Amino acid sequence: MVSDKKVKELEQSAVELTLTVGAQDVQSSYDEVLKKYMKSAHIKGFRKGKVPVAVLEKKYGDALREESMLDIMDAALKEALEEIDDAHRPLPYSQPTLVKEDETKLELNSDFSFSVTYDVYPKIVLNKYSEYEVEVPKVVVGEEDIQRELTGMQEQNAMVIETDESAGEKSIVTVNYWQFDDDGNEMPDTRREDFTFTIGSGYNYYHIDEDVIGMKKGDAKTVTKDYPEDFEVEDLAGKSVKLQVEIIAVKKRDIPELDDEFAQDVSEKYETLADLKQDITDRMNKDLENQMKDLKISRVVNKIIEDNPFSIPDSMVEAQLEDSWNSYVARYQMPEEQLMKFLEMQGVSKETIIEGWREDAAYSLKHSVVIQSLADKEQIEVSDEEADKALEEELAAAGQTEELKPEMKEYYRHMQKAQLKNQRAAEVLLEKNTFKEGKEMSLEDFIQGKSDK
Repeated sequence: MVSDKKVKELEQSAVELTLTVGAQDVQSSYDEVLKKYMKSAHIKGFRKGKVPVAVLEKKYGDALREESMLDIMDAALKEALEEIDDAHRPLPYSQPTLVKEDETKLELNSDFSFSVTYDVYPKIVLNKYSEYEVEVPKVVVGEEDIQRELTGMQEQNAMVIETDESAGEKSIVTVNYWQFDDDGNEMPDTRREDFTFTIGSGYNYYHIDEDVIGMKKGDAKTVTKDYPEDFEVEDLAGKSVKLQVEIIAVKKRDIPELDDEFAQDVSEKYETLADLKQDITDRMNKDLENQMKDLKISRVVNKIIEDNPFSIPDSMVEAQLEDSWNSYVARYQMPEEQLMKFLEMQGVSKETIIEGWREDAAYSLKHSVVIQSLADKEQIEVSDEEADKALEEELAAAGQTEELKPEMKEYYRHMQKAQLKNQRAAEVLLEKNTFKEGKEMSLEDFIQGKSDK
């Protein structure tokens, strides 16, 4: 069907594909549409299936040509895209868009040409990816890092007990509260009973953390709250409200002592606190090694992107952001609609959250393109046996004992191959570039990403 095909590369990793269909195929397609409607058309004065061609064309000519044109474009695109090279194949989430739609018309007995644009996988020419010198911070696991981890373990193993003491910072309080109007009457739908939160967390609608400090079980008081214009809860911004607050319970965490007994409670593999501290040190050093490795790769990739500029299509970024949003919703384990309402109470929207991810999403995609392109350039290959072994190890670590169905195994094998290729490409960057230590930095700052600031 396609008699001529032209591909023009555009900016932003897009292409324009122009296809031409010969006059004979144009006429054949139109005849098929005409034949279909001749069998089913109902026109006054003619029996079904007996409408003359001339009458049918006079009444429905434009619609017939429009349908024929759409059929031709669908068939021509399908044929062309099945044969097109990988570099010019559309992304799965990029729908071809007709160029100059208003000017695209089908003329019988003539060749028919049309053009579409769509996004393709970004192309990068790796002119340079070695012999860079990259600086990374000097980070050492210190005693304060180990202590911070131990403190976290104490918090995790703390017992929550009810107390008659006054509520203080980090106390866990259970409250009843409701809002008054100007006449001192309770406002409808504002009462909340048996609501529990940790003081200092801010996880309560009216932000009454400081107001309940010093209160004991059974205490009640009226609180006046004045909220600034830019307060995060839109319904309260710029308003003054009166609340009645009753303390139902005050609880605190009973923090265990750091000693050998604590270490044994954490795990049977520890006999002493020293054993636990050594295990924490070893784990932190291993994690630091992996994170430093990732940072080295990331900084080399940044250099490569600077020297080999390329762009990421918007459709690719949008697909990444949608995946990130779906993962974000899944983490909260609640319906998306319910999460949206919760965010709205905090003065946040899906749009603002996604927009905050956009820059990182674009960088992450560029990073992936560089690594995948490097794997291709280095001709890195992964055998089925290597992929299967990695898959078995991953399933065993996840506790998966059932045999995968053949189609699922093939799918995961493909994923493992891609993952292993990327890992080996990243190793190439570590091997072919040099790294020097820069300024000293605490482990906490490094983990929080301050090495990139």
